[in-house]
Amino acid sequence: MITVMGIAMLRSNQMQEKWKVKLAKAMNAENERGFGNQSRKYALFILPLITVLREGLEAVVFIGGVTFTEEPKAIPLAVLAGVALGWLVGFAIYRGGNRMRLHQFFVGSTCLLLMIAAGLVSKGIAAFEADRWNRLTGAQSDDAGTYDPRVNVWALKCCDPKQPDSEWWGVANSLVGWSNVASYWTVGSYILYWGLVSAWLIRMKSKKGKALTAERRPLLGATDANGSNGSTSGSRNAETHSSRQDEITVA
Repeated sequence: MITVMGIAMLRSNQMQEKWKVKLAKAMNAENERGFGNQSRKYALFILPLITVLREGLEAVVFIGGVTFTEEPKAIPLAVLAGVALGWLVGFAIYRGGNRMRLHQFFVGSTCLLLMIAAGLVSKGIAAFEADRWNRLTGAQSDDAGTYDPRVNVWALKCCDPKQPDSEWWGVANSLVGWSNVASYWTVGSYILYWGLVSAWLIRMKSKKGKALTAERRPLLGATDANGSNGSTSGSRNAETHSSRQDEITVA
């Protein structure tokens, strides 16, 4: 889901054109009645409203879950910091939305989303491997120090993102799926993911290039026709002018 959403964000220019058409239709049908026309008219209000409500409910659920493991006095400061940061980001997007180039913003966001998706693929494979190894050895599911040495690539004693004092290693685990224990399958799935995504992007680029070439051919044909007509008319004018000069000389 993250991969599809991230790659779809690269089509920001096409999305802008579609929204322009939808807004034009909504403005033209402003005086018409009916639920469909009214929903199109207030689409830019309804969509952010639903999104904010969903995120708000999700935030309440996560904050409620954190209260089971953290002290109550640690919750208000974290909530206020999150609200302040969200307000600053929203204000920056609102004020700079007309100045910044959305395509560059979407490209950066897509790169970040693809990095997170690749890490999730690697962590998913690692979870299946850990479950299989625990079943083979009869270990408990919370035994975090075991791994299959037959497929292991590295097993570092440091840089463990699961430790409470992991600091930046925990951030790297959330962003790119870093782990101090890796296997052939986790590394291979990470590389395979990027290979498939790269092939997908190259295919999209080639299809876009072919579409642009197909659109330019009629324009080039029309330009050549106009150029040939112009050259023909120019030669005719030159012949007429020369004939008139000959008539004047004879006279």
